[in-house]
Amino acid sequence: MRKPPRNSSRAAAATPPEALDLAALIDVADGLLRTDSLTELERRYHAEVARFVTVPIRGLYLFEDETTGADGRISCVNLSDAFISRYEHHGRSIDPLLAHAIEHQAPATSMGLYSLDEWVETDCYRAVSRLHHLVHVLETPIIIDGTVVGTLNFASDDDGRPITPEEVATSVHFARAVGIAIRLHREREPQRRHADHLRAALDAAPVAVALMDPALPEPVLNRAADELLARLADGENVLYRAAARPDDTAPEFSRAVPVSLSDGRSAVVRSRTRPSGPGSGAVVSVLELDHETPTLRGPFRSALSPRECEVAELVAVGLTDREIAERLILSPHTVRHHVKRVYQKLDVRSRVELARLAHPSS
Repeated sequence: MRKPPRNSSRAAAATPPEALDLAALIDVADGLLRTDSLTELERRYHAEVARFVTVPIRGLYLFEDETTGADGRISCVNLSDAFISRYEHHGRSIDPLLAHAIEHQAPATSMGLYSLDEWVETDCYRAVSRLHHLVHVLETPIIIDGTVVGTLNFASDDDGRPITPEEVATSVHFARAVGIAIRLHREREPQRRHADHLRAALDAAPVAVALMDPALPEPVLNRAADELLARLADGENVLYRAAARPDDTAPEFSRAVPVSLSDGRSAVVRSRTRPSGPGSGAVVSVLELDHETPTLRGPFRSALSPRECEVAELVAVGLTDREIAERLILSPHTVRHHVKRVYQKLDVRSRVELARLAHPSS
């Protein structure tokens, strides 16, 4: 029988494989389990397995998931798209190695089930494998909770490059690690989709929302919050100031932070902050930008000293005595004294009444 031209992928087998000892296996499994998506899992798998199994042609084949309705996936190295398409249409149903791996839940090799002459006469070889002259083939099942969900595939187009027993054993270890990673991805998928839907809903909302979580390196902002902070001269610092708790006993609180816009105008960011959930340490802030800073009208301003005007206008935008003290570099006692004098001079009895005397500056 005349054999078809061989694939040049044999050159990839020149590098000797590493030994898969316990430490290496743990490192590989740790890397696979840390992947965030099936696409990243496939990429990481191909990079890692190439160190230990130098058979040039490799694939990771996942069946359709009837539970979730997810489509099947296949990612390969050194195989043409034409071969993959032909296998799906003509080879999968007649692949004796796949059938053996599923039935026995154990690795199956072409040379373990057939002689070379027998293998090249099989329907699977004639219909598909001959395209790349795959004479040495290994298919190792990926098993999750007793069910075969896919296979790890290895093949050589070199008559003199058989798949070794050590490589078969290594493929079993990889299949176990990949199976655990896939199971974790499938368990996380509903939560991931739920989180994606929530994020899309937040991004569509016109209200600026920021999540501050000690477990995350950066705040999580929806689109409106990104746009709001981008308009400020010092947006990130303003966000942290707006979410700063005034004291340890206030689970929910509001703040008003005077800010400068990027165009130099004054404004106020008002925030309402509450815990995101019990015991998490994270908080959610709803932000609103007032483009103008309230300012006392002329008659009321003339009744106060310059320092009292500063204090009165900061009271009007909602700052506490402690915040005013920090902003003006005064002691809280001095601020309380100024507030008292302002109340007396303007004949008001509360911060609300004082705020009503202010109006946006023109």
